[in-house]
Amino acid sequence: MYSIQPPLPGEDFFALPDNDRLVLVLNTLELDPMLTCLGEGPVGAGRRGFGARPLIYALIAAWVYELHSIAHLRRELLRNPSLRVLCGLSGKAVPSEDAFGRLLARLADNVEAVEAVFGRLRERICTLDPDLGAPIAIDSTAIHAWSDGNRSTPSDADAAWGKKGVSAKGRLGWWFGYKVHLAADTSAELPLAYTVTPANVGDGTELETLVKVVKESQPEVLAAVMADAAYAGEHNSRVVWETGALPVIDFNSRGYELRPGFSEAHCPLCECGQEMRYLGRDRVYVKYQRGPQCSCPNGPAITRWRIEDDIRWHPPLPRHTLKWQRLYRERTSVERVNARLKGHLRLDGIRHRGLDKVKVHVGLSLIVQLAGALAMMEAGNLRYARSIGPGLNRPGFRRDSG
Repeated sequence: MYSIQPPLPGEDFFALPDNDRLVLVLNTLELDPMLTCLGEGPVGAGRRGFGARPLIYALIAAWVYELHSIAHLRRELLRNPSLRVLCGLSGKAVPSEDAFGRLLARLADNVEAVEAVFGRLRERICTLDPDLGAPIAIDSTAIHAWSDGNRSTPSDADAAWGKKGVSAKGRLGWWFGYKVHLAADTSAELPLAYTVTPANVGDGTELETLVKVVKESQPEVLAAVMADAAYAGEHNSRVVWETGALPVIDFNSRGYELRPGFSEAHCPLCECGQEMRYLGRDRVYVKYQRGPQCSCPNGPAITRWRIEDDIRWHPPLPRHTLKWQRLYRERTSVERVNARLKGHLRLDGIRHRGLDKVKVHVGLSLIVQLAGALAMMEAGNLRYARSIGPGLNRPGFRRDSG
């Protein structure tokens, strides 16, 4: 009989043998929502030949083992008897490609079940790390469709052309497929919310949904939201500010001219043209004082601007402050999350067509990442960051710091 050596608490998740990683993931997952929609459990019996559970276990193994197609998965199952045992497949019987195809089709019809498994993992991790989601970063990443977008009628009707970059700077790229919009904790570098859209959907349209999910899962924690200029705009800044968090969103200067009375760093100027000094904020106003080099003969020494009147130019945390710059640098954490998902968990390895199946694929990538992080935490590795996510001993985010 195959036996597995428990992983050492100090080891990285991705450094463990494949079978060990699979055991950690399968022992951590709560698959009841997916099993119920597939007919296993109190609702009904599984399909003949193979139950729903072994099929799902085998499908998850494809993500853990980085097997990039169903054919590759079947070859590994036929070759590796220990993998068959771990998946609950008796003897040498291996499900056919059609069986896995039907499984994916059923999951695509019940995408909410996959999202429920992800949500439950997030809740369990937040229980172990109550500060998870204090500062979050939001970004999107491209995933390519399993289809040729240059054809007059592409085989994936849900995919679309998207572009990334700025043509004026010579950094414009096009792809045919989808976008994954992700909100991740900046310290733990773990995903907390996601959406999947065709590639032609703008990044900024998804910020409100992502922030709402994080806020609902951690009502008293969310303190700052970092995002690049693709998310700039009055609406997104207001959405973040109304949750009680600081909007740390870069300024999108395309199509806008520098407003009179502001420096290039977006700092208000007094009448003599000197930058004013930021004093702080409350829930209503931001406050500035005359700078030390000010030579204005008249006028108030302290000026207040109402945040609600123009949150784009008078944000609660001004862009010229050191704290804004420090927080904005943390935005790159979500890019590292995307890189790990693509490098280790098949995020950009789509072999299916249709938005719902792509949502299942993305959901499984994120589920395996969270399950691995949770397993390492429960095994005693409190510094699980960046092996698959971060640690519980990270510095806290002070929500009331100026």
